[in-house]
Amino acid sequence: MKKINRNEKKELYGNKRKKTEQVVLTLALMLIGIGVSSQMAFASAAGASVVANGIGGLTDIVKAFVSAVGAIIVLWGLFEWGNAMQTTDGGMQSQAFKRIGGGIIMTLGPQIFLSLIA
Repeated sequence: MKKINRNEKKELYGNKRKKTEQVVLTLALMLIGIGVSSQMAFASAAGASVVANGIGGLTDIVKAFVSAVGAIIVLWGLFEWGNAMQTTDGGMQSQAFKRIGGGIIMTLGPQIFLSLIA
């Protein structure tokens, strides 16, 4: 059996200690990386949902506005058609029908658009 002198013991102990430190440091960095990446994934998912909710709210407002304007145009077209029925001008009647048709399309447009997407 070979005797190990004091310097060799220090060197062996130092090498083992360095390897142990490297392993511990590697594990610590891996755990930190996993923690940071999970927090980033959670943060990005939360940020994406906030943006999607904001855009969804804006989309709802635009759809409601278009439908409301369409309903107003339909009423305007009906009023115009009623006035055109009292005259003999066929052009006014056709213009009233066009306005009614355009208003109906505007009123139902958001629902039609959503049915085409889904």
